[in-house]
Amino acid sequence: MTQIAHQIDPLPHTPHTSATPAPLHLIVPWASASAPACQHLLSTLALPGLQALLGEWTSEPMHTGSEWALNAPHEAALAAALGWSERPDGCLPLAAWHADVADTPCAWFSPCHWHAAMDGVTLRGITDLAPTDAQALLQALRPLAEADGLQLHLESPTRWRAEGEPLRTLPCASLDRVWQRPLQGWLPERSQTAATRTLQRLQSEAQMLFYTHPAYDRRAESGLLPVNAIWVSGTGALSAAQAQAARGAGVATDPSLREAALAADWPLWVAAWAELEHRLQTDWLPRARAGATLRLTLCGERNWQTWVSPALATAPGQGWLERWRSPLRRRAPAPSPATLLASL
Repeated sequence: MTQIAHQIDPLPHTPHTSATPAPLHLIVPWASASAPACQHLLSTLALPGLQALLGEWTSEPMHTGSEWALNAPHEAALAAALGWSERPDGCLPLAAWHADVADTPCAWFSPCHWHAAMDGVTLRGITDLAPTDAQALLQALRPLAEADGLQLHLESPTRWRAEGEPLRTLPCASLDRVWQRPLQGWLPERSQTAATRTLQRLQSEAQMLFYTHPAYDRRAESGLLPVNAIWVSGTGALSAAQAQAARGAGVATDPSLREAALAADWPLWVAAWAELEHRLQTDWLPRARAGATLRLTLCGERNWQTWVSPALATAPGQGWLERWRSPLRRRAPAPSPATLLASL
């Protein structure tokens, strides 16, 4: 299970490396999950660094949502950080942002396996698609996509980028919402829009095409899940100005908890929390105490909440009312990490 977790395609923006500056705003997806196995573990996590941060930093109001929202909370938090809050649910242009494409509607096409059973259809994520098979499947799908006004580009074996006008305002559920889960309730009604009908027809054509493709038989004969479908997500377009603003936003996402949660590898998830806790103690808390202006956003499956460092909470650019409120908010008793994570 651990090997699978680290092969899941990364989020659009990953933590900094030695070649890039440290982020000013870190978004942590899957800091909690609704799975009973995860909830059971919350009280066992040793998180003194997070406890210290909760006591020293200022909390912003929690953003509440639903497990049935098309975009996951970490995507909504990213949208808010990048100034996309006005976008409808399911229409966050993550594919365009990731590719740094302006003025062109984009989406991700994720090759996957739809498993049909008596109780419905479940999406099973594909993490081990060979580059040669990915390229062959994409090339086979390309003429059908082009007939619908879509151009396909291979970003990775398990994440392809589509570009074209039908993707401009097409609401789609995040892959994080459906990974290894039943699809009931996540597919849009075919009658919604012409674009919805176009994409669902293309998905149906892809199913028939992939089922007869040699790559299907190769994987099946090797005991691997064959690719028999595509999942569409991350739809929308960015203007040139929005793309430029996003480049300098200083926002990063930490993928470690997400990878473990999507794989349902809860021991790995606990280990990932230990690594994040170490970063809080050795990097984020010392930087904040030295006067850095930082934000930390923790996300679950329903809600997300942001904390700002003391220097940011009392920054000169704030209005007098906000500067007056910030110390009062910090005096409120900080919740325990387990209580907080359970609320997400």
